[in-house]
Amino acid sequence: MVSERKIQMAEEIKKLLKDYRSFGVFDLFKLTTREFQIIKRRLNDLKFKVVKKKIFIKILEELGKKEIEKYLPNQIGLFFSNETNPFNLFRKIERCIVYRFALPGDTAPSDIIVPPGPTKLKPGPVISEFARAKIPARVEKGVITVVKEVTAAKKGDVITKELASILRKLEIKPIPVKLKVSVICCDGDIYPRNVLELVFEYPNLLKRCIQYAFNLSININYPTKETIRYLIMKAYYHANALNRVMK
Repeated sequence: MVSERKIQMAEEIKKLLKDYRSFGVFDLFKLTTREFQIIKRRLNDLKFKVVKKKIFIKILEELGKKEIEKYLPNQIGLFFSNETNPFNLFRKIERCIVYRFALPGDTAPSDIIVPPGPTKLKPGPVISEFARAKIPARVEKGVITVVKEVTAAKKGDVITKELASILRKLEIKPIPVKLKVSVICCDGDIYPRNVLELVFEYPNLLKRCIQYAFNLSININYPTKETIRYLIMKAYYHANALNRVMK
């Protein structure tokens, strides 16, 4: 028998799907409550809901949107918006990044730099943790001081237990956290993540295409509004070179 709570949740989700023009699904896996709450505060124009996958699949079936099921992660979070451009919505969510402390086994997303200078740590057994993490430190004026700037981990390195511990003590949060959007649906149209990511890739692709077209026009001497100036310069230099040869 379906519990009253699950029925109430399903009805609430159905109402939100009806009231908002866009909704999206993101993966809750490894997203801690603290970081999620910070993201929610920053994206306060969006409505967020957490729902069991089975419940949401049932809702999609009832609403005739079963094709979305293949894009669903195992742990589902939902957001709702009246933004009608899914790419703008995706861009805004992708740019909302918070940082957390590293955990043992995390992969460094970029070089992790420990700056030189005094810390808030008092002398004691913790000084040996700096040595194990290969961070040069000594006691100065009653606190532990990092002697020089050091790259504690390079991009792609697996963070050790010792390094994770010392980074936490130094209050360094190197791991970026953002919502991992799986799919956005806008006015009935479905935009999976690989399509949404074009919002960042397309400008670079367009620039590359323009450069290729420009180079082709110059190389085959095909005049256009954008290349005519360069073609005239090219003809001038070639004519001068030919004139010198003829002399």
